[in-house]
Parts: sequence; structure tokens; C-alpha cells
Amino acid sequence: MIKIIKKLSIAMLTASILFATIGPSTHAASKDNKKIQYYKEYQSIIKKVNTSKNKHLQLKDLSAISEKNLLTPTKFEKVVKGDEVADYDDIVATSNLLRSSSDLEGTFSKTKSFSVNVYSTEKVTISCKVSGKYIYDKSRKRCLFGTLNKPKFTVKNGKWIDRGYGQKTIDAGRTLTLTVTGKAVAGTNVKKNFRKYIEYAMNTNGDIG
Repeated sequence: MIKIIKKLSIAMLTASILFATIGPSTHAASKDNKKIQYYKEYQSIIKKVNTSKNKHLQLKDLSAISEKNLLTPTKFEKVVKGDEVADYDDIVATSNLLRSSSDLEGTFSKTKSFSVNVYSTEKVTISCKVSGKYIYDKSRKRCLFGTLNKPKFTVKNGKWIDRGYGQKTIDAGRTLTLTVTGKAVAGTNVKKNFRKYIEYAMNTNGDIG
């Protein structure tokens, strides 16, 4: 009986040593395989995006990429395409996969409204929608306004005539300003001159306030 117990103990000890020796190396190999697989998919995605969107994105060398910065190819593709708003953490992770010369872009849109009191009981409401591209500035670790589209306006409860507007970015791309001028018309053709200044602030993560 004692011999049997000794044999079992030796067998269990041997198994433990084998697990301790083989287990971690197998786990490490699995991580390396995942990294290589993802890297190949990143390369394919970047090639397609650079061709279709005339971009110049470049991956870092495989050896320079940390495992903690790995992103699923689906999320990576969403960020580098820049056709829709991506999660900020995904943008940061993607920037860490690319060379510093690569600019990441995404789309933005934001609508703000204001009202012009033409007289005591009548007011005209004008909604102003700005849109365009934002860029992720890696050195400053924040999103900034990039290419701007022409703003769109919607008028309720009256008219807006002699339309005029000015659009520009200030604060090194952190803020977009829109100046709207003209005449608001309500009721029986009652007119009121106005000039409205609106600010759209780009937050660090790409949200607009």
C-alpha cells in the first residue's frame, strides 16, 4: 500500500512539473500566434483603406507592438476607415499600433438651436448642424476639428432671410465657431435683425459640447 502511495505521489509531482514547464510556454505561444494573426489582418485592412481613401497609414513593426494595444480587427477597421464615430479607447489603441506620421480621422456632427424673438408672442427658431472630419492628435492625445462641411440650417415658426454665416476653428482646432446673421421673419411679415455666435467644443474623446 505504501509503495502504491509513493508511486501516485511521484506521478502527481511529475505531472505538476510538466504542467508548470509546458503550460506557460504554450500560453505564450498562443499569445504570439494571436499577435501575428491580428497583425496580418491589420496589414490587409490598411492596404484596402489606403487605396480606397487615399490615406497613408503605416503600421509599426510587429516587434514594436505591445500585446496590451492589440485591438480586434473589426474595431481597428472601424477606426482607420473613419466613416463613423469610434470609441475613444479604440482610437487611442489604434494610434499606438500605427507609426507617428499616421493621422487618424473620424466623422462628427452636432446640431445646436437658437431662437430670435421677433415680437412678444412670436419667435423664429433656427437649428444649425455642423459636420465634417476630426483628427486624433497623438502628440496632444486628443481629438481636434479637421475638415469642415458646409453647415445645414433648419428654420421653424417663420423664415430666415438675408442669410449669412461664417464658420472657422480656433484654439488650435479644439473649438469650431459659427456666426449666423440675417433677418428673422414671423407673423404678418414682421422682421427682426439678428447676429448669433455659437461655439462647438471638441472634447478630448471626440464628443462635441
